[in-house]
Amino acid sequence: MAVTFKTSSNIDVKFGNPIQFFKFGKTITAKAAFVEYRNGTPFRALGKNFSVNALSRMKFGNGKKPKRLDRKKPKQLNVDCWSNVLSLLDVKPRIDVARTNREIYATLPSSYRGQSINLRATKVTDTGLEHLRNVNDINLGFCYDITDSGMVHLSNVKKIDLANTSITDTGLSYLESVENIKLGCCYDITDAGMEHLSNVKEIDLSCCDITDAGMEHLKSVEKLNLYGCDNITSDARNVLKNRGVTIIG
Repeated sequence: MAVTFKTSSNIDVKFGNPIQFFKFGKTITAKAAFVEYRNGTPFRALGKNFSVNALSRMKFGNGKKPKRLDRKKPKQLNVDCWSNVLSLLDVKPRIDVARTNREIYATLPSSYRGQSINLRATKVTDTGLEHLRNVNDINLGFCYDITDSGMVHLSNVKKIDLANTSITDTGLSYLESVENIKLGCCYDITDAGMEHLSNVKEIDLSCCDITDAGMEHLKSVEKLNLYGCDNITSDARNVLKNRGVTIIG
């Protein structure tokens, strides 16, 4: 029985394992298949028994008869193809769907490549972050179930929001590629953790317990939010301003 998901682009996606997904006078069944509907009309179908070349010709509603399947010589979809299929789904349905098939599940991380994902105030855990290794921009603010261990999966992220989480200096050490980070109300971050942010350009430290000593590590910062940082003196702020750093708060 197929499961239907509604994507953010108002495309109905039916995905099952197995699923009866197309008719050429009779029903065809594949181990895993995908049907994309637009305005209630089948638009295209993907399955493990199709070749990638055949997929490009399988357009519905364009007046052309879809190519008949050759079930005697099935071909496997490559990794990139399954990644593209999954990328049409939102975050949670994408993970749920992939779990129905081991081969598809293996392509899950690459389906998030280069994307921005907002998981703010969700129940995501470190296990879920494992699938997001190729994300560029991620919002994990108010995600109380993530820990330092989950940060090891986000070494490629460029922009991250960790406000109001329990992340510590250890978690910061894994964020090797980050250029923009929000750490507002992360009370377990210390001056020592600032050393891991020496290459970061934009940092939000609002309401953190950071002192002047931590500011000395921020060699590349261009924009800095120090709202509520009462332990940072005017002297330290002036040093930053003289370097051309834009300070908020």
